[in-house]
Amino acid sequence: MPKSLKTIENGAFKGQYKSGLENTSLKVTMFGGVKTISESVFESAGNPLVITGMDNVESIEKNAFAGNKQIEITAPNLTKIADGAFGTPVNPAEFDYAKVYTSLNTALNSKNGEYLINPAKVTVNMIDAKDTENVLKIGLIYGDDKPQSYRRNIEADRFFKIGMKRKIDIPIIKDKTGTEYITKDNATLTLEKENNLSFYYYKKEPGLRLPVLTTDKEIVGFSLPNTVINVKISDKTYKVDSNEDGLFRLSLDKEPTENAEITLSINDMLIGKLKAEKHSGSSEFITKGKKLLRYVGKAEKVIIPNSVGNGPGLEEIGDFAFYGTKLLEVILPDSIKTIGSGAFMETGLEGFSFKNEDVNRAALRTVGEYAFRNNKLKEVKLPELAHIIQKRAFENNELESLLLGKYTGHIGDYAFAGNKLSELLIYGEIEEIGKAAFMNNRLKEVKIMPKPKERKHGLERIEELTFAENMLTTITPPPTVSYIHSTAFNKNAYGQVSVITDNSSVEPGENFYIVRKDGTILRRNNGGAGGSSGSTVLEGVPQTTEKEHVKKEKPKEEKTEKIGRIAGTDNAQIRQLNWNAAKKYLKIASSLTVRVGNAGTIPADILNFIKTNKKSLILNMDNKIKWIIRGKDIKKVKGSEVNFTVSMGKNKDIADKVSAIKGLKYIGNLSFAKNVNIAAALEMNIGRKNAGLFAYLLKQDKDGYKTVIEAKISKNGTVKFKLKGLEDYVLVTGKKKKYKGF
Repeated sequence: MPKSLKTIENGAFKGQYKSGLENTSLKVTMFGGVKTISESVFESAGNPLVITGMDNVESIEKNAFAGNKQIEITAPNLTKIADGAFGTPVNPAEFDYAKVYTSLNTALNSKNGEYLINPAKVTVNMIDAKDTENVLKIGLIYGDDKPQSYRRNIEADRFFKIGMKRKIDIPIIKDKTGTEYITKDNATLTLEKENNLSFYYYKKEPGLRLPVLTTDKEIVGFSLPNTVINVKISDKTYKVDSNEDGLFRLSLDKEPTENAEITLSINDMLIGKLKAEKHSGSSEFITKGKKLLRYVGKAEKVIIPNSVGNGPGLEEIGDFAFYGTKLLEVILPDSIKTIGSGAFMETGLEGFSFKNEDVNRAALRTVGEYAFRNNKLKEVKLPELAHIIQKRAFENNELESLLLGKYTGHIGDYAFAGNKLSELLIYGEIEEIGKAAFMNNRLKEVKIMPKPKERKHGLERIEELTFAENMLTTITPPPTVSYIHSTAFNKNAYGQVSVITDNSSVEPGENFYIVRKDGTILRRNNGGAGGSSGSTVLEGVPQTTEKEHVKKEKPKEEKTEKIGRIAGTDNAQIRQLNWNAAKKYLKIASSLTVRVGNAGTIPADILNFIKTNKKSLILNMDNKIKWIIRGKDIKKVKGSEVNFTVSMGKNKDIADKVSAIKGLKYIGNLSFAKNVNIAAALEMNIGRKNAGLFAYLLKQDKDGYKTVIEAKISKNGTVKFKLKGLEDYVLVTGKKKKYKGF
């Protein structure tokens, strides 16, 4: 609607909505000075009907929005709504409440059967904690007691309102198949219009080693993490704690008897019920359908058959199927699609392979959590189709060689941590690499392939500690990676890791710096004088190719110091290129430290940029001098550039005058390339021996030298002066506060 609009006549948009139309919706953006929505203006106008821009509307008259089944309006200055403004339908169960968004301080209240003032909605994504690709359910919560919709036959005071504080808790759900899941996740929110949460769920029924046999001295399984689980066997009750991943192991003081009833519960909630069985079969394999439940043999080299007896072909190794046995080698049939949680955990396994020499003939898709944890495997070859490697699946082995599947998309937390891998190839189908997935190996080379063009999504994140405690010097993540956790490369043997990427969203971390392909280097400033903790440090370097960077493999600070400096280089083209890069990265960082050598000429457009955007620029010079230039302190920049070059000289006459005054020490004369009226902080180190004294900047006038700025010298000998302009000064130290001069 035009901005000049002042009045909308009665019934102006009435009847726009017809039930037979293919598209019955209507969106209206209002401008101008309309203060009243008159009678029947938007009656039966759209379904849904959404109106924004009602900034000047103060009142809504009767039937103004009648006949619309779904309505949402935004009117921040609304003060009056007439009875029946949104209609009074004969069958309110067929109409949603009108949603009216206005000032949070409004005196208006929701009205039964008509409208809700500032309603809030909570969306809960209910995710399978074992397979985060699997969203079990999406729950929409509209209010207390969880009304199922916004229908007008529900009392208005049951619905959430913006600003309310509510605890959101959905402890148990069922998926489409009726399988029950439980969670400990909850959230307390001060509600906004839209509130999005993600809760992670675990199957209510624990993943146990089954069947429980009369010879068992231990019950092992996965359940809800960090929880006390009550296990009752016949008349005796045990308590056992699950770890952070949900693993629990219960040692029994006696073996269960045949048909002894076993129940498992969390608090008063029953999560599992079964009976102990006596194994009397002749086979060393216990199966159920296509699933190998348990191995009860004694052999240390096991060849798992394609099928057992007259049963169907095996496709799954059950949870903890081989746990508690001693193995050296296992050979799987090509038909196995899933290896269950803890299946070969702590068996001493040294070799794992498939029957067919061509590993890509195998059907394996999923390796469960803890499946091969704490063994002695030296080599693992996974088939192309292996898609999911779950949490801690191969943790704490002796892996020296790893072949991941071409279609491996998900690698869980700690999946390959604690091994001896020296090189790693991850194919482009990868979408997720979990926390600490390859921590504590011997990796010197990691190659992550870019996603194929036909794939919509690729790897976007490198999580905390993913490649920590290795021997990396350089890595080039695929261009889709837009986030790298600050600890992703912690404690690599050769110090800082060089991450080569042009993705502008990636910032340097605790133990890695960013190298752009034009040669720009970004480092993290971990605090100290002149820079806030976590700010970005930019070093300009001459343009080199990516290969040249990788070839050097010398990421240590003292080596890169010699490469080049952003303002000190003689090459004007490179200097301008790097200042353009500085401006680019100041868009995503609040502070930027630039190493400029002894020459500190800064373009005026850079200074104007930090002024406009209220950023900070720190110039780190070679002579123990640092400039801190804050955009909010800059008033006006004259000329095309400002020269911040500082020189320290000695004047014998001044030195003699100062030496004759008790308690004073002459440090030198500070000189600038050109006097400039610009505010900045000058930080310099004048030696630890001056710690605790005062430093004075004096300026000569007709009566002598007068103190214009005074500052205390820190423990490490650093002093900071807040200058209002670049002028020549005499620098003197002394013990007196507020020293006036000589």
